[in-house]
Amino acid sequence: MTSATIPSAVERTASTATTGPSFLRPTTLLIVYIGLLLVLPSRLVVPGLGAAGTPAQIWGLLLLILWGLTRLMPAALPRGWPARLTIVVFFVTGMTSYAAAWLRGVPTVEGHGADRYLIAVLSSAGVALTAMDAPATRAQLDRILMAACWFGGFMSVVGIGQYVTHKDLSTYIKVPGLKYNRELVGLSVRSVHAAFDRVAGTALHYIEFGAVVTLLLPIALHYAIHTPPGRKRNWRWALVAVFATAAPLSIARSATLGLVLGLFMLMSVWRPRFVAIGLFTSLLALTAMKFAFPGLLGTIRALFTYWNQDSSITARTTDYSTVGQYFSERPWFGRGGGTFIPGPYITLDNQYLGTLVAGGIVTLVGVIAVFLSPFLIGRHIRRYGTDAETRHLGQALAASGLITVVLSGTFDSLAFPTFTGLLFVIVGASGALWRLNLKEGQVSAAARDPQILREQRDYFRWVPKEIRREPRPVDPAPFVPGARAAHAAHRQ
Repeated sequence: MTSATIPSAVERTASTATTGPSFLRPTTLLIVYIGLLLVLPSRLVVPGLGAAGTPAQIWGLLLLILWGLTRLMPAALPRGWPARLTIVVFFVTGMTSYAAAWLRGVPTVEGHGADRYLIAVLSSAGVALTAMDAPATRAQLDRILMAACWFGGFMSVVGIGQYVTHKDLSTYIKVPGLKYNRELVGLSVRSVHAAFDRVAGTALHYIEFGAVVTLLLPIALHYAIHTPPGRKRNWRWALVAVFATAAPLSIARSATLGLVLGLFMLMSVWRPRFVAIGLFTSLLALTAMKFAFPGLLGTIRALFTYWNQDSSITARTTDYSTVGQYFSERPWFGRGGGTFIPGPYITLDNQYLGTLVAGGIVTLVGVIAVFLSPFLIGRHIRRYGTDAETRHLGQALAASGLITVVLSGTFDSLAFPTFTGLLFVIVGASGALWRLNLKEGQVSAAARDPQILREQRDYFRWVPKEIRREPRPVDPAPFVPGARAAHAAHRQ
């Protein structure tokens, strides 16, 4: 077996699907969804449909229908696994929670909440399944993820503009045929140690804005590192700088935690010298932030040092007794998805507690499966990827997955449409990367050969050596058919 049998990164990038009009390709339709999700303000809806009528959510339902039609033609789209199992579990538990609401008997306002929950589950499943099965090549998957980063960059620029101008720039985004179903969140002043404007970009809330930006940062950082020198690479590094600047402007603990977790996950697979470079660059960035936005870093530090004086922390801890009461009444299936809404009930700034009350233990299993999916699949790819770039992208997706797991304990993440939509794009992308790596993984065992690894590194000669730290040699991937046999044959 020679290195010629191993698909290279150059070959992956050169191969693209050419069948059918480009604007009707599943990857293009998914990119349109991401644009609608991140560019349009979340409160901009189709008249008469309320909160469920956002263009992105309607487009997600369309993606689910188109994905279902392609299943009638088995050869139309490839199949992805095990991420699909995650979506199946999420869908089944979500439908069970919806049924539990109506079996309990709900008032009209809770019934409307349950219907919105059903639409969100269907739309999210359509997005994840399309992202999972649509990319036929790594080039298409890279295009989807970079589109998410660029659209997220637009949201971040809007947020930075809001902070600098002290105006809500999202109000200038108007689309014929759409209207705002509620007033935009606007700008808010957070006063812990000092008073600063909090910005939300085009998101529904400041916390959501910070969380979305931190989800995208590890992915953007991956592509900035693995792009050859030139104008494209410079633009991608500029995008990383925009994300790093925008996240703290939400002035939220969640954004700070997300930044730290994302950088920690990526640095954990870098060599010591590149880690030192990363830490030094981070220090320079913090210094620049201190001079560009005087007092901002002190305010963020005060969020942690004066946490016991923050009313939001007190409100979260006082909710525990209420959660225990509702959970004891319906522990397995809960009160019904989407029925535990502010007004009749309380706001739970913890997705796990909110799911436990609304959907019970059964639905919580499905939600945790979705949250863990990018992390576990990404870590698997980190170990068994066929080349250095794939392994690093797996680690970047795992970082976004870990951020989701942790931040969902700090706010009700699935109640925010932008965060939810992006999460399911990442879940689907991790499944697509697993499938594409599996396709190349028929020779993954041979790819562990040091000579072949050296030949593969030639395609990434522009990537610093420190970033290309190889994982410890391991047994071939257990999910790759014939990998162990290929490994044994190559060694003989």
